[in-house]
Amino acid sequence: MTDKRIIKTERDIKQAVLILLKTTPFQKISISQICDQALVSRSTFYEHFQDKYDLLGQLVKQYTLLFQGLVKERATQIIKQETHVLSISKIASTLQDHREALNVLLAVHEDNLDLLTNWERCLGETWQRVNQRYGADQQAPESFVSNLESAIVLNYIRWSLQNGMSEEASALSEKMIRSIYGGDLDTYPNAK
Repeated sequence: MTDKRIIKTERDIKQAVLILLKTTPFQKISISQICDQALVSRSTFYEHFQDKYDLLGQLVKQYTLLFQGLVKERATQIIKQETHVLSISKIASTLQDHREALNVLLAVHEDNLDLLTNWERCLGETWQRVNQRYGADQQAPESFVSNLESAIVLNYIRWSLQNGMSEEASALSEKMIRSIYGGDLDTYPNAK
């Protein structure tokens, strides 16, 4: 069983870097600043993380896995025809619980530690699966179509994380995606 002190210390260190990222670019944040913010010693920091990149990597991985799980669940339900729409609003609603951390992390763009890039990759792969099943507009290259669909979803999710949920914006996003399927609601995992 994991010691509660370990969990609390790691949580405090992660929270400290998220607080610092609100005002300071990642490259300029030092281990000392993280330790001061988290009220831990440098040795304690190094007991939990190799360096600040390991810390950022764990945060990015945590929120990448959360997002992948939400998107994969919805896509699988569409493919199995258990649901009829991706339900961008349901994904965004779940992410609202992590709004503060996500807004900070989505603004950090470090090589191989970029949450937005991970989300884009996840959505691109997901849309390819859905498009193979439902045949999006074949007049455009498949990669262009999946990138366009991903951009629509990410735009709404990022907007909702910054501004709160909006039924109107969500409905417009879903409508835009449906239009990629030729506007024929019967060819899209339809939204009856």
